[in-house]
Amino acid sequence: MKKGLPLLFFTLLCLNCNANTFDSILVFKNLEPDFGLDGFNTAVRGHNVNFSGIKAGVQWQGKYTVGLSYYSLGSSLDENVSYFGKDVRGRLKMGYVAVYTEYTFYETEKWEFNLGNKTGIGRIYNRYTDPSGTDYKIGTSYFPLLCPYISGSYKLLYWLGIGGSLGMTLAPEKGVTAPWVDLGIEIYFKPLYQRIVKPKLKRELNK
Repeated sequence: MKKGLPLLFFTLLCLNCNANTFDSILVFKNLEPDFGLDGFNTAVRGHNVNFSGIKAGVQWQGKYTVGLSYYSLGSSLDENVSYFGKDVRGRLKMGYVAVYTEYTFYETEKWEFNLGNKTGIGRIYNRYTDPSGTDYKIGTSYFPLLCPYISGSYKLLYWLGIGGSLGMTLAPEKGVTAPWVDLGIEIYFKPLYQRIVKPKLKRELNK
């Protein structure tokens, strides 16, 4: 959802521009950065698991958002796997990189609803550690995936709210296709950026 991270790079970039260039970079003042920490619960290979991730992109006219995201399996899950003809316990690992797009189709002072999609490449494998402490990746597989979703939130404060999302992971890899859900607290980066970061950047640029 909407929390923050790669702000440092954006800030350093803007500080090297003059005020007019700053306004131009923001696409006629209609482009805003979109950063976030994200997470959701789903199923992989029949196990209930959670994923955590990070995303960074841009939002245009307050409605259209596009960016890049990365998610990794947060749950600790061991499986029986075959390694050179013998059964061993391997730790399940999965992650994916995806381009995300969102459209805000309804927004009021308190409510916001979005339609979104993530399109990317995933990797799944089992990590086995032998008695000597050496790690091995077993059954590594790469696959395309598609994750359409709908999300909504209610603002408690201008920067804080509660929200949720419901989606579906679609992939040709066995045991990966499944619905997912996310419920939790949201921190809204956009109003914080507009009220705190953006004015400071403009003051620095106008010195």
